Amino acid sequence: MITPNCHHDHHNQRQTALSLRLLARCGMEVSENEAKEGSEATEGGKDHADGDCIFTRLSPITRYLFPKDDELILHYLNDDGQSIEPKWFMPIIPMVLVNGSEGTGIGWSLFIPNYNPREIIANLKRLLRGEAMVAMHPWYKGFKGDIAQASKDIGYTTTGKMRVIEDGIRITELPVGRWTREYEEFLKAARYGQEHLIEAYTAHKDKTIVDFKIHMSEDQMNTANKEGGILKNFKLTTTLSTANMYLFDVGGAAIKKYDTPEQILQDFFPLRLDFYEKRRSYLLDELKKAILQLENKVRFMAEVLKGSIKTINREDDMIYADLDAKGFTYLSKETEPTPAGREKYGYLLSMPLASFSHKTIEQLKKEMDETTQFLGELKESTPVSLWLRDLEALDHQLVKYETLSLDEDESSPEIAEEAPEKKVPAKRAAAGPQGENKKKQRCD
Repeated sequence: MITPNCHHDHHNQRQTALSLRLLARCGMEVSENEAKEGSEATEGGKDHADGDCIFTRLSPITRYLFPKDDELILHYLNDDGQSIEPKWFMPIIPMVLVNGSEGTGIGWSLFIPNYNPREIIANLKRLLRGEAMVAMHPWYKGFKGDIAQASKDIGYTTTGKMRVIEDGIRITELPVGRWTREYEEFLKAARYGQEHLIEAYTAHKDKTIVDFKIHMSEDQMNTANKEGGILKNFKLTTTLSTANMYLFDVGGAAIKKYDTPEQILQDFFPLRLDFYEKRRSYLLDELKKAILQLENKVRFMAEVLKGSIKTINREDDMIYADLDAKGFTYLSKETEPTPAGREKYGYLLSMPLASFSHKTIEQLKKEMDETTQFLGELKESTPVSLWLRDLEALDHQLVKYETLSLDEDESSPEIAEEAPEKKVPAKRAAAGPQGENKKKQRCD
């Protein structure tokens, strides 16, 4: 369940949009950026622009995570008589496993790694078929290093990619959670610090590519190999703990500890399956009402065109009497049966007379046939079959999404060689403080 936090306060709206974007950078993005929101490669998103300068929209894949039919049965909050956002949303897969979660509270902290959404889908399909789940391991979109299981306490170790070159080492991937801006600061300290661990480095980088060439003398290389090894000395490993996976339980009343991601899936499964049953029951009722309304519209329009029902220059009571006598169904605007004293036939009498034609009747009949067919298909369906259908559609979109992401990532990296600081000319240096006093918000 995903709880919205975007009513009343514009700051909350910006923070919600920003959090959804940055959280999903190594998982599944539910929104797309239209301005600088920070890059996961440089500072983990901490270099984002001001909230007023961020523009975002839903990603096309989001609708596959949150089917439109679900909106019919969500519990919408009410504020001063106005219906606002739902209390929570219900994705078809648990997004806390897809994009992970990390945080602290009074007496509690949590960390949940990212997991492959396609593996989550596969396990949900197994549960729907009554099969045992397969163990899942952390996964981060675009990560080219290794993730290996360590001990129960540590969880997993992530390792970047490096290889020895003629005069040092070349690093082409950093471990999960290690950002390039932070790593460049480490390399500067390694070169200019007292220990003088490296001679120099060259950084090839963009929003997705990591490529550091680190130049070392023979003595520096020997030192790096001896004291803990290159991976340790060059901070090329991080850990992902799975011993701190705490979440609110299904009822939202208590905090529960989970030992494995499969346990989270096991709790999510009956909650979402019950949601499909509620959605199916609601849709069956709505489709029956829609067909009843279409049948009455077709018959009413035909009677008016034939002249057996007259609506022009007649009192409402007289028209109602004719419709009562001919057995038309009482339906309110909500297509609910209503008592005789209320507005009985608004759904019929509100139709513009200019639309009354045999062509319109044929269109209504076609719509009625399509709705009847959909109703028949829904009657034959089950919550299990509906969920499987949605999972198949999402899985198909993920394949397309991954292909598009690979195409977009094929870009030329910037080459940022370490360079000595340039001296600022005297005139420009004098103008500097004046420029600082002229503060102007920038959106880049």
